[in-house]
Amino acid sequence: MRTHVAADSIPGLYSPVLDAHLFAIDANTQLRKKDSLLECLQYIVNTTIEEGKTYPFSEPFGLDECREYFFKHCTVICVKVPAIVRKQSTLGVDALKDLDIDWKEALLGVFYVKPNYAGRCSHICNGGFFVHPAKRGQGIGRELAKAYLYFAPRLGYKSSVFNLVFATNTASVRLWERLNFTRVGVIKDAAFIKGRKEPVDAFVYQYTFPPLEKNTV
Repeated sequence: MRTHVAADSIPGLYSPVLDAHLFAIDANTQLRKKDSLLECLQYIVNTTIEEGKTYPFSEPFGLDECREYFFKHCTVICVKVPAIVRKQSTLGVDALKDLDIDWKEALLGVFYVKPNYAGRCSHICNGGFFVHPAKRGQGIGRELAKAYLYFAPRLGYKSSVFNLVFATNTASVRLWERLNFTRVGVIKDAAFIKGRKEPVDAFVYQYTFPPLEKNTV
């Protein structure tokens, strides 16, 4: 079973591609305007749900649902920090606590990390990835995926399983296979997505994290 690791105890990650930092947060993380961040997360996830092409949900999230979804376990935010802070390549989430951040402008994307199974199988995690709708096409999704390989093992997970990668989500399929995730199963007729009359298949992907001393992400 997994040993719990506090999200904000993990050093942040810098993306030179995006000139942005990634930080792990959870319900206990203290941030200014955290409610504003939550509203931004709600907008991002509900836009994705409304598009109806990549996630199984069909109804929008209320704020309480969104809080449970993102903060019950760990969420990693990809954010442009002010220039006075940006000069440091490695930051902890403490660097954000006193900053007055406009989340609508600064937040590029987000992903959660949580156990995919309970109890004896809780060392296997699952992740869900969202890019801000106004900021797509900048390579943010790939940077989030690479950051997942950094944060998840540091949270104590040994491997990852993605349960529902829709076959029509070709960008996601290509991304995970380029990162050497193994397709371990196919769920036939898994989802009715917008724009298609017939259900589409979904793939199941697994990845085993290397030992931390070998994890160079």
